[in-house]
Amino acid sequence: MSMLLVYSKEPVLHDLELTAHDAGVTVERVSSGEHAERRLQAWRPSLVVCADALDDMPGADLLSRLRRQPALRDTTFALVGAASRADWPASDRDLALDPRLPPTELWRRLARYTGAHADFELDIEIEVPLELVEATRSREPEAARTTAVMRGSIKAFGLFELLGSIQQTRKTGQLSLHFGDDFDADLFFVRGDVTHAEYLGMYGEEALLRAIALTGEVPDTEFTFQAAMSDAELGGVRTITRSTERVLLELAVQIDHAHAGPH
Repeated sequence: MSMLLVYSKEPVLHDLELTAHDAGVTVERVSSGEHAERRLQAWRPSLVVCADALDDMPGADLLSRLRRQPALRDTTFALVGAASRADWPASDRDLALDPRLPPTELWRRLARYTGAHADFELDIEIEVPLELVEATRSREPEAARTTAVMRGSIKAFGLFELLGSIQQTRKTGQLSLHFGDDFDADLFFVRGDVTHAEYLGMYGEEALLRAIALTGEVPDTEFTFQAAMSDAELGGVRTITRSTERVLLELAVQIDHAHAGPH
């Protein structure tokens, strides 16, 4: 189950991206036709969903170009915004969808092309403990785990790349983001998943969101990652229950919305 989304700032496709991800579909996103063509040289998703206007060309032009490639003849293409085009769809595997459809209806029409079920329950409720028990962990780690396994600058590494690396390598430990003036955000990972975050009296996803947003404002943010042997060694506090992949995807979409500004 896989989907390539090609769009820049369309809110309905932001929401479709989250919905497909929640349904268990592998979703990748690019914003230009050039990047889409390059990605499809090595990857064959079940479905390509494209906006009518891309950063570098009309979406219909991209899909017409892709359709001429024999290797992509079995891939279904959907153009969102082409409902009135006389020249689209070009084949029985091409879909023209009205951008005014709500994301849930778009997904209902597209799900079967990915192999996923259109009807599923979103499980996005989160319970953030109001009391953090008295698990206020020491900021001075034990001697046995004082060595930082990673240290560097977010400007050089990239925060989402750093978080993705921790997730993919299933590390357990504490990631501290140093914003200067002794203001740190602390993120705690268990086997690659962020389970707790603290920043200026905030906890959980709120703290994680604020910390990620602040790294955009403080590009020279430094980080330190200290390894731990177990969840218990970190204090066992959990304020984040959703998967890290899902949380980061939602945060990325929120940041994209903020950067896009009012339409």
